[in-house]
Amino acid sequence: MRQVDKRELFGKGKLDELTRDIRRHRDVTAVVIGIDMLSALQLATLQQLWGVSVYDRSVTLISLSAQKIALKKKRRNCAKLTRKIA
Repeated sequence: MRQVDKRELFGKGKLDELTRDIRRHRDVTAVVIGIDMLSALQLATLQQLWGVSVYDRSVTLISLSAQKIALKKKRRNCAKLTRKIA
């Protein structure tokens, strides 16, 4: 059985292909990988290699939740301000 290096998420061929694709499309600013949770080493390695932000499912969900909470706070503060003005 082949021992998998925990730093590696993809085989060399697939990693090279993804790297070429990401570098070819200069408008790519982030990559979302459909894996529940990448290790900190995997995230750091891919971000350094690709030069863009890399997100897994858990980071994406946390980020969306944080944005939703921030939006609710803004709406609540706006409603309070509107009541004070009226």
